[in-house]
Amino acid sequence: MQGLCNIIRKVQDKSPLKYLTVRQLVCLDPSVMYREPERCRNHMKGLVQRFLQDKQLTDTSAGDVILQQFDSLLSLKSRSEDFLSFPPMQKRLDVFLCSAMEPYPELWAFCKKLLILSHGQATVERGFSINKEVESDNLKEDTVVTRRLVCDYIIQHGGVTQVPLSKQLLASVARARTRYRIHLETNRKNKEAKDQALKRKEAEDCLQELKFDVKNQRMFLRRTKYSDIHQEDLFVGSRINVFSRQLNLIEYGDQYTANNLSSKKERTLALIKPDMITKIGDVLELIYSSNLMVTKAKMTKLTRSQAADFYVEHQSKPLFNNLVQFVSSGPVVAMELMGAEALSIWRRLLGPADSAVEQGEVPQSIRAQCGTDGIKNVCHGSDSLAAAARELEFFFPSTIGQSVPNTATFIDCTCCIIKPHAVSEGITGNILNSISAAGFEISALQMFSMERANAEEFYEVYKGIVSEYPNMVTELCSGPCLVLEITGANVTKTFREFCGPADPEVAQHLRPNTLRALYGKDKVKNAVHCTDLPEDGVLEAVGLTHRAPLFGKTPDL
Repeated sequence: MQGLCNIIRKVQDKSPLKYLTVRQLVCLDPSVMYREPERCRNHMKGLVQRFLQDKQLTDTSAGDVILQQFDSLLSLKSRSEDFLSFPPMQKRLDVFLCSAMEPYPELWAFCKKLLILSHGQATVERGFSINKEVESDNLKEDTVVTRRLVCDYIIQHGGVTQVPLSKQLLASVARARTRYRIHLETNRKNKEAKDQALKRKEAEDCLQELKFDVKNQRMFLRRTKYSDIHQEDLFVGSRINVFSRQLNLIEYGDQYTANNLSSKKERTLALIKPDMITKIGDVLELIYSSNLMVTKAKMTKLTRSQAADFYVEHQSKPLFNNLVQFVSSGPVVAMELMGAEALSIWRRLLGPADSAVEQGEVPQSIRAQCGTDGIKNVCHGSDSLAAAARELEFFFPSTIGQSVPNTATFIDCTCCIIKPHAVSEGITGNILNSISAAGFEISALQMFSMERANAEEFYEVYKGIVSEYPNMVTELCSGPCLVLEITGANVTKTFREFCGPADPEVAQHLRPNTLRALYGKDKVKNAVHCTDLPEDGVLEAVGLTHRAPLFGKTPDL
């Protein structure tokens, strides 16, 4: 008997409302509202009084509003046949009451609170009702209805001590205790599993933020912000500099990254033909303004045989011989363009192959503005991704030693390097236009990514003299740079003067029209490097005297 009393006490203690309050909830039964409206009024008054006593309602006036609206509901709405024929097993009680009490917002807010307090989430489960017809269904759930049946049975027999102890009852108690122990054990295991999952997730998140060498018990990598690297700088084949450490990106880390980034890193070839070679800057400005990147570039002069190999797909066309002759007649600039839909964007910028047709159809395209016919049409663009791959391999081969030569002359020349920050910012075209407008001839051009050791050797003359030397080295190997050979009489001196003082701030005051004044940021990121001494012009270009190979006879980096 003591065990039975303990079980009953637990059942009553777990009830979210007092027993009398639970019994008064019958006033929410639609069929009872229809048949016994007066009984429902009395129960609702009892509920309002209880909430006022517990200070769950603000004041008496709030309770009066609820009772007035409930009276209106009983007088008008509850007389509908919908209330009498409400099917508790097919419809949800909360949905039904919400619709019926729509004109009575205060009453619905109160009734919704009653439903949640008494049955918790059971109010959102189909089949919930306080009606006697669904007691057997509610017995399957841990709801107030189940507890109410237990209390009714005890009161019916005059208390716990008066309940007849039959074999069936004792067997039910034993089964209930067993189920209760199983329930407690299941809850404990679920809680432990949930806690372990939470700890595991926290540990995984921590590992993402902090890489730890378990063997040596030390941290070796922490996630941190690095403002000098941008997403567009991250692609296979790129070389980046992070905290003075140079990294070569050779492959995607996983398939997910490859799938998400490869489509944004489409590559195509852009070839500037001989008739446009003096307007390289204009083409680059257009490319960068179209959200494309130049990742490789080289000025070269093709032999007739090389031009024929490049245009082998056009061999059967009538214009083939004229096309080969024109492309091999002077220097060309080959560039690898990268970006989302790079191929289609570049072809759209070019327009149709015949410039004469272009001028009428797409007058704003490059070929319409600068081309003359189907051969002298400014630039070449790959027809497809397969063609782009073949053409890029032609100018920028993966096999060392197979590249077409550049156009460096190494005669009466000086060296200019457009620094990585300027390339990354997309102002390369502006700088080239300024150089051409000043009357300088660009005789060779090539894009490089320099090794740190080579950058240190190249700037060795400044070591111990210029305080910015370490940062200058870091900047030079932080990304691709564009190296130019500029030729002319006394070109080293005149071009150095055109570049201006090394400090852009000084240049802006003393020589505001110089390159560093126009495009530089500070003494390190000052847009360009130029040869200081006349005797070093050829040496820097050819890559001798233990310095970084620029236009020398070394393979591409």
